[in-house]
Amino acid sequence: MYKLFQFILIITISHTCFAQVPKPEVFTQKIQVNVSVMNSKELPLAGEEILFLNKRTHSLLSNRTDAQGKFSIYLNPGENYSIRIQTMTDTVEYSDFETPLLRKGDQALKSIGIDVIFEPAKVYTLKHVYFDNGKSTIKTTSFKQLDEIAAYMKTRMNEQYEIGGHTDNSGNITDNLTLSEKRAESVRAYLIKKGIDQKRIISKGFGSKYPVAENNSPEGKQKNRRTEVKII
Repeated sequence: MYKLFQFILIITISHTCFAQVPKPEVFTQKIQVNVSVMNSKELPLAGEEILFLNKRTHSLLSNRTDAQGKFSIYLNPGENYSIRIQTMTDTVEYSDFETPLLRKGDQALKSIGIDVIFEPAKVYTLKHVYFDNGKSTIKTTSFKQLDEIAAYMKTRMNEQYEIGGHTDNSGNITDNLTLSEKRAESVRAYLIKKGIDQKRIISKGFGSKYPVAENNSPEGKQKNRRTEVKII
């Protein structure tokens, strides 16, 4: 339903001239990678967590941008990395890049600069939040995702959120609206209990007013029964 990301990967390598030597030995010094994260208008994005997955060893490193949308991280030379962005609800694969292979006899490589450019989503569907049938009681299987949402919100203290409840078109319209309102409020209450300031979260129920799929199949109805978080 939502276009999460548009992205461009820009890598700049700065170094000085170097002299080649016969049969150079591998140099294992880590490479400093300077990362800038911004949107399509080139405005810095603060608080974004960027992950680097080593595709050979499967080791994972991450860091979070400062107020200027920047951070530095040290990676192994001569390795392929998958760059990923941690969103509110999941991890999105962004792009791959390879760090240069350094060799003794080369003059030191100063740095690698990476610009990560993307548009954060404004609305997220909570795909793992479930309720008892016909009720607003949150199932215990939902707690893991809601705990992750709360942790994410704590890294974005300047953001405010709207919890939206949605139903399919089965049953009475008024009853569906009431149920969606109660479910949205249940999620809001859970997040407040987990330490999110109540002034940062509102809840709304929309009943079956905004379907994301046709209501003529069980699969479509299931997609329409959902909880969303909107950044406002």
